Amino acid sequence: MAYHPMQIRRVSKYEFLRGRPVFLLRSPQGTTWVMQTFTDHIDHDLRESDLPGLAARLALPEGWQYKAATLNQDLTITTDGVANIVPDNLANMYRGPPDDRRELRPLWSQRHPARGAYQERRTAEPGALCAPLKT
Repeated sequence: MAYHPMQIRRVSKYEFLRGRPVFLLRSPQGTTWVMQTFTDHIDHDLRESDLPGLAARLALPEGWQYKAATLNQDLTITTDGVANIVPDNLANMYRGPPDDRRELRPLWSQRHPARGAYQERRTAEPGALCAPLKT
């Protein structure tokens, strides 16, 4: 269900690199979620170059916000058993902080990236914005 946080069992480590764009959701409670994958399964015209302006395509519930930002430092999200995730209405998936803490909140103040500036550090699955690293 879109915009309804859930937990899944997962052991993984995701790296998002300094100087690269990230795409963020913010819940009405102030929790920041970072996009880990996007898909064109629902919006068949969606491309990675569209992600900075995705807010115009999303049906954001009251109090939810979307934005693009450029990281000013590397971000690593490590999960050792349970991951907090939330999908949007286009089936894109976002990772939340461990244990539903709001520790990703400082990302919200990062600046907007240049359109199409994203590059991956490691090989990722098609549609993945970061590569899961084996721990």
